[in-house]
Amino acid sequence: MPALTRCSMVVAAAIGLFVLALVPRLLDLDQHATADEDLTLIRGANVALALAHQDWWSTYQIGHPEATVDLLVALSLGPDALQPYAGAFIGPDSRTAAATPGYFDTLVRARRVLVPVHALLIVVVALLVWRLWGSTAGLLSGVLLALEPFLVAHGRILRTDALLSELLPVAMLAALVFWSNRGGWWPLALSSLATGLALLTKTPALALLGAVPVAAFVGWKESGVRDQFDVRRSTFDVVRPLRRLIQRPTSNVQFRTAYGLLVWAIGSAAVVVAFWPAMWARPLRAIERMAVYSEEKGGSPMDAGGFFLGDPISDPGPLYYLAVLALRLSPVVLIGLVVWLLLRAPGGRRGVGLMLLMGVGLAVIFSLLPKKSDRYILPAIPFLVIVAAVGLASLAERWRRSRPTLSQ
Repeated sequence: MPALTRCSMVVAAAIGLFVLALVPRLLDLDQHATADEDLTLIRGANVALALAHQDWWSTYQIGHPEATVDLLVALSLGPDALQPYAGAFIGPDSRTAAATPGYFDTLVRARRVLVPVHALLIVVVALLVWRLWGSTAGLLSGVLLALEPFLVAHGRILRTDALLSELLPVAMLAALVFWSNRGGWWPLALSSLATGLALLTKTPALALLGAVPVAAFVGWKESGVRDQFDVRRSTFDVVRPLRRLIQRPTSNVQFRTAYGLLVWAIGSAAVVVAFWPAMWARPLRAIERMAVYSEEKGGSPMDAGGFFLGDPISDPGPLYYLAVLALRLSPVVLIGLVVWLLLRAPGGRRGVGLMLLMGVGLAVIFSLLPKKSDRYILPAIPFLVIVAAVGLASLAERWRRSRPTLSQ
């Protein structure tokens, strides 16, 4: 197939997936209201005022840290539109934003800021899957992620969970692309960018600090390349120094892998510092407060409690997320997961197994924490969707190959 035709197909698929993901997240955003979105809007308003006054430390609002969402809202809507909603957000008596005139209209505008970001990240995930495991798996991943009901629902509200859920697989898939030698410098840069933004979104992104090195090992094993990286030439002089660093030959494979991980780690840290002004003012203080917040909130049950199997309970126990996944995942994804297992895990040693391990691992970690909510499991869902897409794509490929036999 000519390169131009292939490129046109990829672009057309990307545009189609973007629209498919955009439409259900964008329609009728003014028809619903959810709890705690006022908190995010208040913090976004505080960040907008902090940026306007160059008060960099005040861009730290909470230990989530939620910095990506707050910055997007602050930069898109501006301090003039957000000023009426700024203020304290700790304690029920201080949460006055929802009672401020114009609150709901401003909230809808803030939601619209995030919708195209969700759609774009879904397209990136689909294209990375395409590069790793073929066009059918990539297209199916994009369609399933674009239409998965639980992901769509959270992509329509002003919270961090959906954004984190889309950044995590981008970081992991890009790492697999780079270390499996299926791209040049760009997958490493993309993985660093996604990792840094995920860390700025919500603290469960810390799982990437262990998962990406595993992806590096899996990708290196799958590539079968031992002597040097096959880095594509670039016409942009600005990336040539980075390409030479990545491409530097060495007979020590372990050193080379560690060298790539060092570049990824430094790049991720640079993204955190560059995109969060609080790190410019008091970096150690910001990290300390994030650690304390995570320990306090993650180590205690929900303040208001919850329900599980019809009963009010503070901690639903380790089986909670198993039930949530069974109820929240669409039937197509559940079928795809079963198909993947019945087909003896196609691509299991080429990174697909790592996607399953990441999804299950996140679910297990969340199950061990006393604080539980169904939305907390959202980051595990895209990894399971990818595995299901590979399973369905493998089934379609086997059916296609069997057609000539059946017609004879």
